[in-house]
Amino acid sequence: MKQKKEIEKLSNNINEYKYSKEGVTIETMVNQWLTEIIRNTKAKAELDVLDKRRKDFADQYKTYSPIGTQINRKEREIRITEESYLEVLHGLNLAKLKQKNIQLTSATLNVITPATFPLISDGSKRGILIIAAFIGSLIFIIGCNLIIELLDRTLRDAERTKRLTNTPVLGAFTGNIQLRFRGYRKTCNRISANYACNKLNDKLVPGKTLVINLLSLESKEGKTFIANYLKEEWEEQGLTVKYLIAGIDFPLDTSYLLAKGFDNYLLEENKPNILLIEHPAILTHNIPSTLISQASFNIVVANACRVWKNSDDVSLNNLKERSGSVPLYIYLNNATREAVEDFTGLLLPYSSMRTLSSRILYLGLTTRNTAVK
Repeated sequence: MKQKKEIEKLSNNINEYKYSKEGVTIETMVNQWLTEIIRNTKAKAELDVLDKRRKDFADQYKTYSPIGTQINRKEREIRITEESYLEVLHGLNLAKLKQKNIQLTSATLNVITPATFPLISDGSKRGILIIAAFIGSLIFIIGCNLIIELLDRTLRDAERTKRLTNTPVLGAFTGNIQLRFRGYRKTCNRISANYACNKLNDKLVPGKTLVINLLSLESKEGKTFIANYLKEEWEEQGLTVKYLIAGIDFPLDTSYLLAKGFDNYLLEENKPNILLIEHPAILTHNIPSTLISQASFNIVVANACRVWKNSDDVSLNNLKERSGSVPLYIYLNNATREAVEDFTGLLLPYSSMRTLSSRILYLGLTTRNTAVK
């Protein structure tokens, strides 16, 4: 009985494994699933192939699509060139036809008067006229420059300034007008200041203050600009400098006009080596004669671009009389680099072209750049 029940249970299990819950045979369902898997895999492979072909078609389209426009452009250029050539050819044919017509119509014409040609003597006269015109133009240009050079009363450089003012020139500054060499402007001004300071240092005496008056005939000549460079250069040399500006550091009142000397501007316990005083313009203010006659140097700052007038001569002569035995110099500001190089030598930058031009200017034709060891 027990064995019979086991056989029945085994038979039921076989029936359960043979059929699904939906009543579908397991063997049929497996075959159908395998068929669908194969079909799905085949479809994916076909889809990948189609995507690859589509990309190939897109790449070929990108490559060949501009060819149509390029072909049209080339055809248009060829057509334009061809039409231009045909137009030129047509004009040439018309010119040839006109030439033939002229030859046919003028075949029966006879020359009554032969043509005359210019003689050789006329050519020589023409050459002489050209040479004379060249020499005349050269003389005219040189004459105009000489007249301007003689009549021009602009200070410009040291030689002209000394001739117009009859006063020695201490030095020159380039100022701020040299735009081409603006990168070397400060260095060049320091070189000019070094030259001027070395010239003035000859009067330095231990224990005594060197008093320098900075003067100008008119305002805005550049006294403050030059004074700052001089002060900076002296301080780099280890000297103590006291820089005073009239009207700022001390008032322009009766104490200034009636000053008996420079004792009011010097302290006994701390006397500087150099006292630099900037005074107002002479044409607009009165400067005490005691300050001018008791100074070590009187320096008149003048703009190199200004014209020298008769009033300037009168003021400068008056200043010379009041200076007495005190040395009086003119210091040029806003001068050209060439005017500054007359005092300091060749300035920066030291290019080969500027060195060559300097040699030609000073007739140093056989000079060599060989330093002596």
